[in-house]
Amino acid sequence: MKRFFLLALCGFALLPRYGFSVQAEGLPPPSRQALFEARHALFENREAARFAAADVDGSGTLSREEAVAHLPEAAQRFSEMDLNQDGELSRQEVEGFVPRLKSQRRMAFAARQAAMLKRGVPPPLPPEP
Repeated sequence: MKRFFLLALCGFALLPRYGFSVQAEGLPPPSRQALFEARHALFENREAARFAAADVDGSGTLSREEAVAHLPEAAQRFSEMDLNQDGELSRQEVEGFVPRLKSQRRMAFAARQAAMLKRGVPPPLPPEP
């Protein structure tokens, strides 16, 4: 038992030197903006790949049937996402839906806050962005 404890203690002592070296020797750490842009690019690539995989017929748009089969979260709100009501979802309609939804929620929250302040009730904390 003592031997295990000593080995574990030595291992933890070496972790900062060998186990968790995140940055290469001599290179400055990446900026927050660079990390954000890299993460955003990964997210965009993943979403583009999901859309392309769901577009079985290769038309560049998703029909309701393709959405139901491959993107159930889009199928639930298909009519809200389909801005031009053509029965097909373009990539722009899918990408633009989340910002529109967040904007609608922020406006509804602001209206509730204003109504509560009018009545003299302290408003709740705002939703996270």
